[in-house]
Amino acid sequence: MRVVVYIFTGYYLSFLMTSKSRAGDALAKEPFSSNDPARAPVPGFRLSGGWMHRSLKGGVFHSESQSQNVVFPRFLGRDHRADPRVGPSGSPGNRRYDDGFVNTDAGTDNDGATAHWGYDNPSQARDGSLWFHAEGTRREVHESAFYEDIDDWNLDPEGNAPVVQLDWSTEVAGGWSVGVQAQWSLLHMEEGHSASSFTFFSQRNDYVTHFKDGYALRGVIPPSAPYEGSDAGNGALLDNVPAFRRNGETVSGKSRAHLHNSVQESLDVDVHTLSLGPTAGARIGRVNAQIAGGLSVTVADWDARHREVLYLSRDGARAREWRSWESRSGGTKVLPGFYLQSSASVSLTKKIDISAFGRYDWCGEMQGKVGPSSFTVDLSGWSAGAMIGVRF
Repeated sequence: MRVVVYIFTGYYLSFLMTSKSRAGDALAKEPFSSNDPARAPVPGFRLSGGWMHRSLKGGVFHSESQSQNVVFPRFLGRDHRADPRVGPSGSPGNRRYDDGFVNTDAGTDNDGATAHWGYDNPSQARDGSLWFHAEGTRREVHESAFYEDIDDWNLDPEGNAPVVQLDWSTEVAGGWSVGVQAQWSLLHMEEGHSASSFTFFSQRNDYVTHFKDGYALRGVIPPSAPYEGSDAGNGALLDNVPAFRRNGETVSGKSRAHLHNSVQESLDVDVHTLSLGPTAGARIGRVNAQIAGGLSVTVADWDARHREVLYLSRDGARAREWRSWESRSGGTKVLPGFYLQSSASVSLTKKIDISAFGRYDWCGEMQGKVGPSSFTVDLSGWSAGAMIGVRF
């Protein structure tokens, strides 16, 4: 009987020792377990919200000008010449001066002389000649236009964006979990550019033209001024063709006109990104690491503007708007894609944690036109942010 008791007692002690050893081995194999309430997140749903910085791959805005298609008026007129009616200096003709006239009469064709002439002032008769004077005008206009292509400007959109994320997860083994993640974010981007691609110059010079004709008197004493002969052939005779002609010109005025354009363009885009994909995570104490990837949909609402103004300035005065064009266009582009995201969170309590994440989205290009210009933007890019989450 005593032997049976000894055997039973030894067996019981051996069982206790074996059970204790197995329990220790089990704890050693479950490093993610903890009795600390803050280290035991509640499985199920988790709603997080925060901000992220997003940098898109970018694109290019190809700018064009409408000024180059404009037919410009002659702001300062055209070249022009208005000579007085003094006729050619080498052949007979009727000549009208500011201080007299010399016309032909019935006998001019025979002897080259005329009695049909007159003059206004005694000072016109000197040095054996009778001098007549006349003035005309001349206008000279020079124009030049310069066009150059507007350099394409790069779009490098980036900025801060709100982000909301909903996760569902379940623990599949000690500390390991799988689940599903849905995320929404909104990035607002604004890009703008201004340039000038066209310049037009016009300059006008005005001149007074001077004519001075001298007629040889050949010993004839002209009647006292003012004198006016008749075409009847009676009276003192004067050669119809001048013996001397002197002409020249002086500047009477100048004027300038200057045109230049200003092109201003802008592009505003709201980039909504929705994504859904599976997750896998591992927990070590209060830290939970997670990786996610899946499909995404990017919805881009865009608004683009093009405004071009031609400014005109005359004779150095302040430039004023002469003509303008304005175009505006917009639309919505839906781009399917996919994403990859990694994150790490730290549990503050069983239900509250803070997290940081990094992410890359692939979603392709958005294209559009406004006025004569066009643009292309690749909305793929990196994101990094932080959130605070609540489990329920």
